[in-house]
Amino acid sequence: DYPDFSQKESYFEINGGLAISRLFKLDENTTCTPYGGLMVSKLDGDEDYEFTYHVNKRTEKDSGDLKDDGMFSIFAGLGITMMKTVGIRLEGRFVDQTSFSAGLMYFF
Repeated sequence: DYPDFSQKESYFEINGGLAISRLFKLDENTTCTPYGGLMVSKLDGDEDYEFTYHVNKRTEKDSGDLKDDGMFSIFAGLGITMMKTVGIRLEGRFVDQTSFSAGLMYFF
């Protein structure tokens, strides 16, 4: 019996940091910018869980707190701009929680 699962979250996160970067011109239209730094963040919130079992029509509910284990993390990334209007970005955040993100950028 695999239950249905639902989760609701309500939280806020405030962060800021210090980064160092360097711009490298690869050719006439392409630049590469590696960067990295230290981030300080504060996460606070609540989450609610609900499991519904189909065989015995039973529902279980639970709740918890969303909190960071620590306030400090390290981040590093790379931005590449092509034709001065299009770019991509890759970034990782490490230490307390590991996360990765990627993005496509259009400059106007």
